[in-house]
Amino acid sequence: MLKTTLERTGTLRTSLALIGIFLTLEVSKQLSNFGLMKSPKEQRPLTPSLLVVLVEVVKMLVVVVWQISRDSPKPWRASLKFAIPAVCYLVNNSLHLNALAVTSPPVWLVLVQTRTLFTALAYKFVFGRELRWKQGLGCVLVVSSIVLTKFSSLREDRNTISSAIFVRSQISALLSSTASLTIETLLKNDGRSFVEQQVWLYLWGTLLGITTVIYTEDLPALVQHLETVSWAWPVWALVGGAVTSSALAGLCIPQIVKRLDTVVKDYLVALNNLVLGGVTAVIFPSEFSFDWHYLLSLAVLVAGIFLYEKKH
Repeated sequence: MLKTTLERTGTLRTSLALIGIFLTLEVSKQLSNFGLMKSPKEQRPLTPSLLVVLVEVVKMLVVVVWQISRDSPKPWRASLKFAIPAVCYLVNNSLHLNALAVTSPPVWLVLVQTRTLFTALAYKFVFGRELRWKQGLGCVLVVSSIVLTKFSSLREDRNTISSAIFVRSQISALLSSTASLTIETLLKNDGRSFVEQQVWLYLWGTLLGITTVIYTEDLPALVQHLETVSWAWPVWALVGGAVTSSALAGLCIPQIVKRLDTVVKDYLVALNNLVLGGVTAVIFPSEFSFDWHYLLSLAVLVAGIFLYEKKH
């Protein structure tokens, strides 16, 4: 019986280009989705469930085309394993999009950053991976940096966080950790090729998403609504930006998890939130203010990453 391994196959230095692309796409994704969910509902072309399905379809098509262009198709073995993270991602993405209708992206990312601690604890107690005290402290600092980012605005009640939003965010954090750890385990231990693994993941996501749409949406009313808003090109541009950036950012995540690990992915999302906070302060000044808390949080985040990555 093969031993399950979660060891890294790359380093931060060799993955810098991928990390830069991921952070750029993540900022674009959050701003596009936020703008879309803040647009008047009667002008919004797609519901959150349809948007999630469309993103999964785009990811699957990109992976299939990539494989065909590189090599001739080979026989693949059906896999139910990838349905587990697909379900987690489906629910998590729906929670995320619905949350953007009532809160800003930086606030939501503040609340779900507890996934870093969930992931670190799972490494320690579920997978038996060594977690040095410096790494544990680094995880705490990563979470703390994001809380500091929004401390002033939360204190001044400019962003109301209801108990329902808080509960949903913690469900989202648990789902995110579960999905990422499952994917990391499969990527590093499953015998299939990387492309085949991705196809099964996105195929399950597409099928489950379509099933959700069929059972939760009023399809005739949905078709009629799409015809009504077909003229709303600015909103459709947001849809294009949201789908493209979400799909491409999603395709980066398995690469990061395979080369590095899930905690690295989580603190990269934390770094993304700091960048996103600065951009949001410019585009949506009522949602975020740039002050000393932001600079302090950046320093704490860098300290947290340094401690987690320190070898000794």
